[in-house]
Amino acid sequence: MDRTGRPPEIEPTPTDVSVLIRSSNVVGEAPLWDPPTQQLYLVDIPGQLIHIFRPTDGDHRTFDLPDWVTSVSTRAQGGLVLSMRKNFAFYDVDSGDLEILADPEPERTGNRFNDGKCDRQGRLWAGTMGAEDWLAPTGALYRFDPDGRITRMHDEVKCSNGIGWSPDGRVMYHTESFRYAIFAFDFDPDSGEIEAHGPVDEPHAFELAGELRVALAADAELREIGVLILPLQPIADRSIAAPRPPADE
Repeated sequence: MDRTGRPPEIEPTPTDVSVLIRSSNVVGEAPLWDPPTQQLYLVDIPGQLIHIFRPTDGDHRTFDLPDWVTSVSTRAQGGLVLSMRKNFAFYDVDSGDLEILADPEPERTGNRFNDGKCDRQGRLWAGTMGAEDWLAPTGALYRFDPDGRITRMHDEVKCSNGIGWSPDGRVMYHTESFRYAIFAFDFDPDSGEIEAHGPVDEPHAFELAGELRVALAADAELREIGVLILPLQPIADRSIAAPRPPADE
């Protein structure tokens, strides 16, 4: 399932992978560990489901949504903030109340949201992609602020995916799956502004303890799955162009 057509640059290292939840997802996405509640959140995008799993006692709940749900994050005042097919939304798991907000890109009817994550200041970052043409650079990266503002921060994205931050919170990593790259942005924690920095390497990222850990794609039979661990240092001689600066909006 290597769509790059390039030979592997790193020899794979065997690793153990175990099943945590048999969730039977169509497309599982956006896992989030919530330390205060000791619960794992994740979504099934086309299944229109939110999963909440508590490892301490095995409690596993699912919540049906009326449309695709593409990422989930917890809110300080309770409840969840979501990216859905075309909108951001607030969801109360206890009452079932769903507040759907405006579509940030109504002119891009062929797009949908994909993965998203909150930064440490409580801003939700989520990106879009072509719903049918995954290779088209029609997506964008959005920042949803706690005050309700939605800002387009980066454009011409090919399938926005995993997002993460460096340990000091000064670098943001953003995956474009079908550019086969992770891009690093200089990140201002106070303002939430980003500045184009350059490519790092391959798809789906989060960062931990000075390393960038990347979940690589697999086929339906899991014949090609792995985790790529990259040191957080400049990587030279990459052929992928640096991303464009943020859009002024």
